[in-house]
Amino acid sequence: PTGAGDVMRGGFLAGLQKGLDPLLSVRLGAAVAAMAICREQGRERFLGPKDVAGWLGRLLERGGGEALDADLLAALESGKHF
Repeated sequence: PTGAGDVMRGGFLAGLQKGLDPLLSVRLGAAVAAMAICREQGRERFLGPKDVAGWLGRLLERGGGEALDADLLAALESGKHF
């Protein structure tokens, strides 16, 4: 199984590869790492942009997250980068 650090690194590199700026790429990496440790079998399946967007949307609805999370959610939902 892949650990949260590996998932974070993968999310960060995927964000950079897809054209996100470094700060949003770090946020993407942090989001997928958090998802990997919070979800049963989260480390054994690919987490796609829709998975991350749904998770961030629920986080923001509950009053969690930050403006950067809203920016990342907008980037994921636009499909421009993914």
